[in-house]
Amino acid sequence: MNKIWGLYWRYLISISASVFLLAFFDSQFALMNNIGDTGLWPSVFWGVISLVLLVVTAVQPNGVTYIIFGKRLQLTERVWRQFNLILLVIFVNLVWLGFAASQLFSPELWSIYKLFVQPAILLVVPFIAAWYVTRHDLKLIHWRNGSF
Repeated sequence: MNKIWGLYWRYLISISASVFLLAFFDSQFALMNNIGDTGLWPSVFWGVISLVLLVVTAVQPNGVTYIIFGKRLQLTERVWRQFNLILLVIFVNLVWLGFAASQLFSPELWSIYKLFVQPAILLVVPFIAAWYVTRHDLKLIHWRNGSF
């Protein structure tokens, strides 16, 4: 259970740092001002976060969460890479879900999506993913050792 929480907290720290850095760069360079439709801002925001995760993955294949003292958790590379892939899928899905919500829903439903659905996805899905990848890895280790 400690490995799940360790992985999850590293995710929260890394995504918080990414959000703050992106907000800082947006305030310095007015990146979002070039987008006329404010309904697309969340999609662009999560798209840029996805690109940051992809760039970090090119440098560190275990992902952005591994950079934050990832060795201390002593998880296999398989776990780190699976978790990183799941994070990329989450953020890419946030891009198209945000776009679809802004184009298809009324402003009230779109604001409900932004206020409740996006934060729920960002908090719940990575925790479930951390639980899944660590649990699956432990079963594989026990199976290989013959203690399953």
